[in-house]
Amino acid sequence: MRADIQRALAQREIATSSPSNSSAARREGPVDVTELSEQNRKYLRERVQEDLLPPMVDCYNTALSADPQLSGTLALQFAVIGDPEIGGLVEYAEVVSEESTLISEFMSECVRESTLAMTFEAPPEGGRFELNYPIVFEPDDESE
Repeated sequence: MRADIQRALAQREIATSSPSNSSAARREGPVDVTELSEQNRKYLRERVQEDLLPPMVDCYNTALSADPQLSGTLALQFAVIGDPEIGGLVEYAEVVSEESTLISEFMSECVRESTLAMTFEAPPEGGRFELNYPIVFEPDDESE
């Protein structure tokens, strides 16, 4: 699937390579989501909420069993690629340790591997989006 998506994106890039057809979806480096169409912003919000966060919460709950006070921000950088006719997936994912306050090798690896394993519906307009996404993890306060 990964190779199919990359081929489709390369073919689309060749077909739309005129300077007047530039878009944020083909830009190198992280995307400012405010520059995306409402359709792509909605898509990214849904993918994060529905696809990315649940496995990250599972990673965190597992990590809490070893360290019940574990908390902080994990800065995740990842790229979503997709073609509407094929599907979408995470092209790469990494935890940016310099921007993270949650220090846990298990969490970093679990979040990274969970993110890389994801496949989902392609972005509605296709393309590639590189995002920086900080996630705040805090244990539930069960004393209330």
